[in-house]
Amino acid sequence: MATTLTYNGQTQTQSEALLSGFVAADVNAGTVAATGLASGRNAGSYSSSLSATGADAQNYSVTVNNADLVIAKKAASITGVATTLTYNGQSQTQSEALLSGFVAADVNAGTVAATGLASGRNAGSYSSNLSATGADAQNYAVTVNNADLVIAKKAASITGVATTLTYNGQSQTQSEAVLSGFVAADVNAGTVAATGLASGRNAGSYSSNLSATGADAQNYTVTVNNADLVIAKKAASVTGVATTLTYNGQSQTQSEAVLSGFVAADVNAGTVAATGLASGRNAGSYSSNLAVTGADAQNYAVTVNNADLVIAKKAASITGVATTLTYNGQSQTQSEAVLSGFVAADVNAGTVAATGLASGRNAGSYSSNLVATGADAQNYAVTVHNADLVIAPKPLSVTGTVLADKPFDGSTTALVSQVGLLQGVVDGETLTLSAQARFADTQAGMGKPVTVNFSIADGPSGMASNYVVNPSSTVMQATIIPSAKKTDPTPASRMSTGGGTRVCIAGVPRGDNGKPGAASEGDGQSTSCKGGPESVSQSTPPSGPSLHAQAS
Repeated sequence: MATTLTYNGQTQTQSEALLSGFVAADVNAGTVAATGLASGRNAGSYSSSLSATGADAQNYSVTVNNADLVIAKKAASITGVATTLTYNGQSQTQSEALLSGFVAADVNAGTVAATGLASGRNAGSYSSNLSATGADAQNYAVTVNNADLVIAKKAASITGVATTLTYNGQSQTQSEAVLSGFVAADVNAGTVAATGLASGRNAGSYSSNLSATGADAQNYTVTVNNADLVIAKKAASVTGVATTLTYNGQSQTQSEAVLSGFVAADVNAGTVAATGLASGRNAGSYSSNLAVTGADAQNYAVTVNNADLVIAKKAASITGVATTLTYNGQSQTQSEAVLSGFVAADVNAGTVAATGLASGRNAGSYSSNLVATGADAQNYAVTVHNADLVIAPKPLSVTGTVLADKPFDGSTTALVSQVGLLQGVVDGETLTLSAQARFADTQAGMGKPVTVNFSIADGPSGMASNYVVNPSSTVMQATIIPSAKKTDPTPASRMSTGGGTRVCIAGVPRGDNGKPGAASEGDGQSTSCKGGPESVSQSTPPSGPSLHAQAS
């Protein structure tokens, strides 16, 4: 008999065949029966193979009408479970699907199961693709109800670390941010990391701009807490060097300041330097005004220790030159002093010079009073060695002296008939020349030696102290006439018994009446001339010791 059953996980057989025409007693006794019924376990169609069997089967001529056994698929369903998980860095699968209508033994034996569950690693939504699988899956007519797996982003935070560093000339970064809530494996593998740390080179405050980066950053909902990097100014100092120099005529600067605490690279690159060194030209004390300049000066908290530059006065000396000159009627000055130790440029420029040289007009000794003067005199410590100017009397010579013979009178006095003229008197000056003449003895004789001594006195326009007669004496000859011998009294009455004086004015001999060529008579009377050597005859008074003359 055609039979339709539903799969139940067991072997099933079609309904008993219908026996017709057989003796009931045989059937009941079981000596005749039908065999070959269709049977099966899995869903499908099975054909019977009927025949009569038993002790009495031989007694029948059997017509067989076979029929099929149909095992229909069992209705069942697979329903996905909508699942929400949180990212954990691992691949995750939605909850197991719900199996309905399946034979428990099949499910338990695993000959039927649901596959196609949604799975994923990263945050997001994944759809299932459910189906029945297994040896017995064919035995079911399965209705599938899919559902999604949602992997939610993991809550995490990045917290910046407030960091204070000191300027070091390099770019610096704040401490690593604190990661919280991130999967350790992601952090260790570097598939998630914090970026946007604050960094900077110069002193100041820098804000972070933190965020999560990396292949797995998308799997997190990140709360960011930024923090600042503060780069503090570096403590440093600029210390001036007390410097003592000696004046040299140039502008001078104190020694370089000592930089301490500065980054060597900044100093070497010139991005930080000390300025305000004390400088000056003249002797004295100059204070520094130190400061730090340069592109990186802003990166330092600088302590300044100023110091002075002292320019000491230069040791120098002014040495007078002992100078001897001869009277010349003009004011005269000693030789220039010797300057030693002075800067040549100052001397050449006239900003330092020696003054106080000794000077004078008349014969004598004059002392210098040397000092340094000029704009740069203040820059020297001067030792002064004064010296004298000596103006020596001008040597004069006498020409044209004439002696007269005298009668024996028992004395050594000789007669000067013409005193003579002074040679060498400065033009415009006049002097009085006197001559004293004496024989070596009183004895009469011809051509006896006579020593004539000359002296000079101030004239109307000349000072005797400015001159010296050289030689001051000379030896001439004259005759002492024996007393027994008579001579013309007239010449004798015109002879002086002692000497003579001659005054020269304007170069022409003049008498008392002022006329040329006239000679004065009597002791103490004289003529005068001026301006140079002359030869003039003059009479002498009958008495008096000498004859005088003035000359220039």
